[in-house]
Amino acid sequence: MTIRRRSLRIAPLIMFVVLLCACSSNSSSNSATTTPPPVPILETIGRDANLISFGTAVSLTDLKTTLAGAGPYTVFAPTNKALVLADGTLGDPSQPEAKARLAALLSYHVVPGALMASDLQPGTLTTLNGETLTVSVSGSDIVLTDAQGGQAKIVEKDLVASNGVVFMIDSTLLPTKK
Repeated sequence: MTIRRRSLRIAPLIMFVVLLCACSSNSSSNSATTTPPPVPILETIGRDANLISFGTAVSLTDLKTTLAGAGPYTVFAPTNKALVLADGTLGDPSQPEAKARLAALLSYHVVPGALMASDLQPGTLTTLNGETLTVSVSGSDIVLTDAQGGQAKIVEKDLVASNGVVFMIDSTLLPTKK
């Protein structure tokens, strides 16, 4: 994978997200012997320090309402380090046009249905924005190829939520340029 598309400039929004998230706390008081019941996707994302930027970006769009619903959904969430917001051209997320571009980018990371890693087989998946991702599997490695030919490897599998499943990926998936 080349760095050219994956190391795009981070939008000022990311700086805001990082500062906002730095102020939040993430504490846990669960017993080591007790597994807590699954929580919704947004809470699952919010509980993981590696997904703070993705969760904050989702909260800026109407996708938060979708992911708060019954689902089920499978979310391929870029880690904080991997989240890139389309070479800085998204603009101010408080503006409707920029907010729509952000929502389209983020919905490209969501697939209807709850898919576990064992369900991911070579082929295509249709995302919430209507475009497809290509899945390839080599041993225990699962790689997603986006519409522009970029690839994202799944680095954390099967984070079960009450309304779906979350996977952490090492790169942002980019839909077709329009």
